[in-house]
Amino acid sequence: TELVFDGVPITIAASDNRDGLTRGVVARIGKDVGLSMAFGDHFGIQGSALTQYQRPEDAPGRGRGYRRALGLDTKYSWAGGVVEAEWVILSDGHTVLDVERSLSDLRYRFATKGTGYIVTFGWARSWDQQRDWYRAFAEIPVSDKVVWEPFVRFRGLGWQDFGIAMHVRL
Repeated sequence: TELVFDGVPITIAASDNRDGLTRGVVARIGKDVGLSMAFGDHFGIQGSALTQYQRPEDAPGRGRGYRRALGLDTKYSWAGGVVEAEWVILSDGHTVLDVERSLSDLRYRFATKGTGYIVTFGWARSWDQQRDWYRAFAEIPVSDKVVWEPFVRFRGLGWQDFGIAMHVRL
């Protein structure tokens, strides 16, 4: 059989995290430009989801979220770094609080000369709420297995938060 997308990468994943939590199928078609789709229940509810637009403690949690997500992403090399852009539409919410969302994220990632630290600057926008967030963070290797990630985030022109994360590879 001859596939329509012959030679185009397709990734498919399924999840089942119990009632009230994320369940469904996610697929992405493409390489440097991709189209993603998700169908199921309770997408976007975890504290680690949508952190460009909300603090982890503000995540909606169990029983909330969306049944559908449609996304478009791309990346390209520019000025010694990589520009990455994403757009996602979340729809068919589980409650009246889960209104349709239209979200974009644009970021520039590069390695610093001399140290090789990875630095990222980003701009995220919630088009439905007409809000912007700006952020900067770095990846600073401490050893082969430990990386520090300091970050600072702003909501519009106002301060949101800052912190440092530590990633340990076992």
